[in-house]
Amino acid sequence: MRRIGPLGDSAVLVEFERDAAAAPTVQGFCAALRARGWPFMLDLVPAFRSVCIHYDPLRLDGSGWTPATWFAELETLSSAPETGSGACLHRLPICYETGFGLDLDAVAQQLGATVETLIEQHLAAVYTVAMIGFAPGFPYLEGLPGRLRLPRRATPRSRVPAGSVAIAEDLCGIYPVQLPGGWHVLGRTPVRLFDVHRHSPSLLQAGDRVQFERIDGRQFESFGPC
Repeated sequence: MRRIGPLGDSAVLVEFERDAAAAPTVQGFCAALRARGWPFMLDLVPAFRSVCIHYDPLRLDGSGWTPATWFAELETLSSAPETGSGACLHRLPICYETGFGLDLDAVAQQLGATVETLIEQHLAAVYTVAMIGFAPGFPYLEGLPGRLRLPRRATPRSRVPAGSVAIAEDLCGIYPVQLPGGWHVLGRTPVRLFDVHRHSPSLLQAGDRVQFERIDGRQFESFGPC
């Protein structure tokens, strides 16, 4: 089931069914839209189960499309989206040592596991970036092993350090800058996730995959500031 409708006068929201296949469907739909290269299409904002398409109404009117015919084309593309392609696999370093994994001991205790077992399970997973949100460059990563799933912290922190890798519910996330947050912090990566001076400010994009690689504190410091 899909729903397609206007979002104001210069955007369209395409919503997909909430199921396990939604993420690749969203990514495939975005790939199909980018392949069309419509000059009136300004931006795509993928989320867990939807895509917001920002467009220029005046350029749409001058392109030979009408809103009705373009909506019909979107309906066709969303019915059978292409397979997503071009996704990158990012191997991100992570340090779990004391001072980095702020909630590591507490999470291990809640899960009835040792810290090393928890780390091994977290490292073994390959995550998919479902969307970027909450803050610029913050990735919501799907693929957290079921045995690591916990509700959010009862009391959020007012400051979570930049680069903190944290889990909550069925997701893993990475704080791109120092932010308040209520997720369980397992470790920290020294990689800068968001930089306005880069051509693409957000290092990760929806559809990319992420796997973490363990480093120690000395290696973390060698990367410089996050």
